[in-house]
Amino acid sequence: MIYFDAALPVTLLYARERPQYLELAKSHPGVPPSKLYGAEHLLRLFTKLPSVLSNAPMSAVESSQLQGNLAEFLKHLQKNSTALFAQHEIWVEAASSADDDLATGAKEGR
Repeated sequence: MIYFDAALPVTLLYARERPQYLELAKSHPGVPPSKLYGAEHLLRLFTKLPSVLSNAPMSAVESSQLQGNLAEFLKHLQKNSTALFAQHEIWVEAASSADDDLATGAKEGR
């Protein structure tokens, strides 16, 4: 979770999510992002892993073991998707609302 906490504000959030993150961080000081953001954001980390791991010094055995562990973790996410991704509608609503606000501001010349 340490890598997730460090990567979330820098590389895992979309531009429109960053203001929300700043607000959450401000209203929950000392709470790591892994306690505020869910599985949807954790999955974004998986898209970054190939570039991160390509620079990691690993033997073939270590690489194979890591691939197996990651596959098991993804199976766990899939098996428990209903519980883990339950907040999806909340995030979609927040993103939609932010998009609406941006569109309204653009129309009003802001």
